[in-house]
Amino acid sequence: MARARRTGSGQSSSNEAVQLTLVGIALALVATALGSWWGGSSLAGLDTSGNPVNGLVEAMTGKRPWPWQSTAIAIAAGITLLAVTVLVAVKTTRGRTAVDGAAKTMVQPGKLRGVGRSESQRLVPQFEKKDPRSWGILLGYTVRGHRPVYLSWEMVEVPP
Repeated sequence: MARARRTGSGQSSSNEAVQLTLVGIALALVATALGSWWGGSSLAGLDTSGNPVNGLVEAMTGKRPWPWQSTAIAIAAGITLLAVTVLVAVKTTRGRTAVDGAAKTMVQPGKLRGVGRSESQRLVPQFEKKDPRSWGILLGYTVRGHRPVYLSWEMVEVPP
């Protein structure tokens, strides 16, 4: 049998993913607020010259007005960001289980021995190679590569 590759417990990559996600959310919120203030102020005919970040800070502290157009833009951008986030999350997690994440540390499908069609045919050469009954019992498919895994007829045990 081939050896499994060990890459660690996976905890650090999970923590890093959470941190990167939180940083991405924070940046998206800041960009949404900045774009909303600037776009709403432009639509309302207010002065947007100078540093836009400073203008946003002044709008948040009450030194500059926050027009209703900015609120409408912020709501539309928030709904759009939420919809995109949900679509990406659904697409990336569809059909995934805890085993899928652990598959990176499992043996590569090409290195598995004794579980393929050729092994059954080597042990019992009198069977016709194209006959599916000669391949053994289908146990399932590998997570990586979706290759069939067969239990040869010599390994089958019938309980008493």
